Amino acid sequence: VTGTTDGTQTINYAVSGTDQYEYTPLASGSITIQAAKTFTPPTYPTLGNGVTSASLTMSISAVPTSSVTITPSGTGLTFNPTSLTFTSGGGTSATWTVTGTTNGAQTISYAVSGTDQYEYTPLASGSITIQAAKTFTPPTYPVLGNGVTSASLTMAVSAVPSTSVTI
Repeated sequence: VTGTTDGTQTINYAVSGTDQYEYTPLASGSITIQAAKTFTPPTYPTLGNGVTSASLTMSISAVPTSSVTITPSGTGLTFNPTSLTFTSGGGTSATWTVTGTTNGAQTISYAVSGTDQYEYTPLASGSITIQAAKTFTPPTYPVLGNGVTSASLTMAVSAVPSTSVTI
């Protein structure tokens, strides 16, 4: 059954066929359709290969009556924790981190399970980009005499940052 109009809807039954008169007619029934609850996935950052993200927040529009669990997955991606469970006594947001080990754009799929999973609009797939980790190469430090100042030392980077980096 797929409901498209919120509220209580009447279900009527029609019996047909040659032997229809051998059966007691069915009484009408009803079903209540409520607006679907939704998930709001995090905005995923671009990560360096092997680098763990900051905490990312998954939100739900309403606390479930019982429980609903979201389990993300993707090639070369590790989520911590591996799933988020929302319960009737809990809040409407939870966090996880992600670490990627396969370079490129990676699709994130979500499995939704639990007693109340059908009250929520299914989650669309997300995406995260994993790129080769940028590195710093420290300078070679000279041996200095006591009180002697060295010449300038240069630190190298494998790629120029898009913003600033302070060491």
